[in-house]
Amino acid sequence: MPLYTKRGWFTVELPDGWEAEEDEGVVVLHHPDRSGALHVSAQTLENRKPGDRIDVFLALRGYLRGIGVKMRDRDADRFTTDEHEFACHEQVTQEQGEGPTLWRTWFVTNQDVLAMLTYNCPEKDRDVERHETDRVVRSLRLTTVR
Repeated sequence: MPLYTKRGWFTVELPDGWEAEEDEGVVVLHHPDRSGALHVSAQTLENRKPGDRIDVFLALRGYLRGIGVKMRDRDADRFTTDEHEFACHEQVTQEQGEGPTLWRTWFVTNQDVLAMLTYNCPEKDRDVERHETDRVVRSLRLTTVR
C-alpha cells in the first residue's frame, strides 16, 4: 500500500485507489468512486509535565460531549498498537434533509502528538470501506517529538 506523509505529523498507508487532499491543516483520505471520507488532523501535546499521560478514551469522551454526543460504552472501544493508544466511537446520525449518516471517530496518541480521525458515509454504505478504513487507522504512525 502506498504511504502518505504529512511532514512532521504522521504517516498512513493508503489502500489502492485512495487519494489524499490537504485542506487547512486537515488531510482528507478517500476513494474517488466511493461515498466515504476519512479526515485526519493532529496537534502537539504541549505544556505537560514529564510523565503526564493523556487518556485518549477520556479525551474522546470529552470531545463527543462537547459536540452534544453521549458516548455509550457499547459504541466505543480502546486498543493499543506499538507505541500508539487508540480510542474509537461509532454512531449513526440523522441529518435534516439527508438520510442517516455513519460517523466513526478515533483519537490516537503516542503521548507527543494527538490525532483525531473521523470517517463519515451514508449509513447504507457503512460496511463498504470498513475494512480499508480500519487498516488505514491502524497504519497511522505519529511523529515523535522526543
